[in-house]
Amino acid sequence: MVRYIALFTICFLAAVAPAQSYEYLDDETRAKIDSVVNIQMPNLTGLGIGIVYKGTLAYTKGYGTANENGDPFTTVTQTVIASVSKIITAILAMQLVEAGDIDLDDPVSDYVSSSNFPGIT
Repeated sequence: MVRYIALFTICFLAAVAPAQSYEYLDDETRAKIDSVVNIQMPNLTGLGIGIVYKGTLAYTKGYGTANENGDPFTTVTQTVIASVSKIITAILAMQLVEAGDIDLDDPVSDYVSSSNFPGIT
């Protein structure tokens, strides 16, 4: 049976104490994060989380297994994100729209130096 590895980036800022770096994330907050993740682990094989607070990486941890061999899932475990990249691209594009850097109604050719996109908006 094929085992799936789930990769999540959890922005769990409500539970993160004001932290400037991983070293300053208090034990109580780490325990709360572990508790939330452990509730979901029966449904997952492996999970990697990273929490960014005020532009600084505040917490990273791997849970579960990375493969059929039972190797641990760590913060540097490589995974395939597949269609998640579409969501990331959409978020980044909308941030550019909000900043006024692009317009969704403009042709793609206004931003990409290629003639392969005539008439595509």
